Amino acid sequence: MTEFKSSRENLRKMGLNERQVKAVMYVKEKGRITDKEYSECGECKRAISHYRT
Repeated sequence: MTEFKSSRENLRKMGLNERQVKAVMYVKEKGRITDKEYSECGECKRAISHYRT
């Protein structure tokens, strides 16, 4: 079994957008992400993030 390496480059190759990449890197560092934290990754208002997820 190969180990998943979540470098920014690999995540982009998988088709993730920049906001999703930031969220994955955040989870990798912190262990989890809240809805509020995810909305802040994209620097958008919380209400808008609900429509994107």
